[in-house]
Amino acid sequence: MRIEKKEMALKAPEEIEKEAQAFQVLTFADILRALKEHPDWLEEIRRIILTHELLEVPRKLDELIKEFRELKERVIKLEQDVEVLR
Repeated sequence: MRIEKKEMALKAPEEIEKEAQAFQVLTFADILRALKEHPDWLEEIRRIILTHELLEVPRKLDELIKEFRELKERVIKLEQDVEVLR
């Protein structure tokens, strides 16, 4: 199962709990359906289960990709400069 992560305003845990009380969960499939229908619940579960470090991985990966692209551009420029000097 893949649930797309969308930008959304996070609800307060109390608000999520109130919504969840109206949702009957008897099976694991019910849990999956609930998370598909309420992506904000999934975000709350992630916040509770995952460590701060794991939650930071996507942001850090984006930073690393940006730095890699900048470094790649510099290497290409250096290769071009070396070629001119030959």
